[in-house]
Amino acid sequence: MSSKTRIDIRRATSSDVADLVRISAKFRSELAGFQPQFWRVAEGADEKQHGFFEFVISQDKMVVLVAESETGIQGFLMAAFVPAPPVYDPGGLTCLVDDFGVKNTEDWIEIGEQLLNYLSPLAKEKGCNQMVIICPQLHLGKRSLLSSLEFSVASEWWVRGLP
Repeated sequence: MSSKTRIDIRRATSSDVADLVRISAKFRSELAGFQPQFWRVAEGADEKQHGFFEFVISQDKMVVLVAESETGIQGFLMAAFVPAPPVYDPGGLTCLVDDFGVKNTEDWIEIGEQLLNYLSPLAKEKGCNQMVIICPQLHLGKRSLLSSLEFSVASEWWVRGLP
C-alpha cells in the first residue's frame, strides 16, 4: 500500500466474510509453517471460518473491523471485550484481539495501525482499559507493528508433541 492509497476502516458485514476467509486462509498457511502441529490446518477450515465470522459479526461483545481500499478488503481484525481471569485485576475489561490479518504482509504497519487506532475508542466505550493481541513468535511484520505501537510481550506459548 502506498501512503496515497485511501483506506477506510469500518465494521464488517456479512458481505465481507468471503474476503475475510481468504485473508485468514493465507494467514493460517503461514502459521502452519511456523509451528506445523499447533497450527495444522483443519479439514474444511475455510467453511468453519466462514461460519465463525458470520457468528462473530452478529455478537455485541465482539467486533470485526475491516480496512478497505478502492481495490477491496486489505485487512481485518476481530476483537472481544472480556473480563480478565478472576485472579487478576487490570482495572476493567480486556480488549482481546485474536484474528488479525492483512492481505499483503508488507502492509502490517500501515493497515494494522489504522485498524488498531479505530478499535481503541470502541474498546474504551465498552469499558476496556487494556488491549491484548495474539501474535505468533515468528510473525515478524505483526511483531514490528505491535512493537512500534509500544505493546509489550506478556506471555508466550511453548508447544511440543507428546511422545
